[in-house]
Amino acid sequence: MIRWLWAWICWAAQSIRGTLVFVYPGTATNPPPQVTDITATGTFNTPSAARALWVRIFGGGGGGGASTLLVGSGGGGGAGAYSEKWIVGAANLLPSYAVTIGAAGAAGAAGTASAFGAAITGVGGGGAGAAAAGTNGGAGGVGGAAGIGGDINLAGASGTAGGASTITTVGTAGGAGGSSPLGGAGGGALGASGGPGSIGAAAVANTGSGGGGGGLGNGASAAGGAGATGRCIVVAFF
Repeated sequence: MIRWLWAWICWAAQSIRGTLVFVYPGTATNPPPQVTDITATGTFNTPSAARALWVRIFGGGGGGGASTLLVGSGGGGGAGAYSEKWIVGAANLLPSYAVTIGAAGAAGAAGTASAFGAAITGVGGGGAGAAAAGTNGGAGGVGGAAGIGGDINLAGASGTAGGASTITTVGTAGGAGGSSPLGGAGGGALGASGGPGSIGAAAVANTGSGGGGGGLGNGASAAGGAGATGRCIVVAFF
């Protein structure tokens, strides 16, 4: 227990400085923490003799919106929400947890929610970036709704709006995707004046971030980038 407490104190001290560093002197009877990185829906089996779990989970990111010819560029997709929770004490740990990993939104589609059993639920997926319409660029997708049950429950960051086309400015940039705490949001594409539109950049895989909006040229419209699948990172302490 003393070793586990020392690891927690080190984590808290480093977190204040913005860097997570675990210092844990493992022994044969007190092994070091076990990290499980979950990127697909399935089951997490609690390790034998675990005394605590630190769970971090991200919803799926939304896809970016498309540019529309002579109108404007697409908005960036919203990031999935983020939750984290400490489950402390062997008596409070279940033998296993059903883990749902939020799906990534394709271009113009929303991401879906993640969950860690009944301990953390509804970690929302990011909304889709809108396609350009009327005389404006597309609106950015709304960030995923905050989850329920975590010690920390944060809504996802929203994507930014795409640029509008004008008589003098034909090539405009798509909106950037919203970024999760893991980073990796897709950048909005910049369409070239006199050329075709540019497809928005996809978010980095398994970050829960949003995809970038499509960029407008004056030759053709272009799709937004896909969002990223969610993720769950579980650290077991013994």
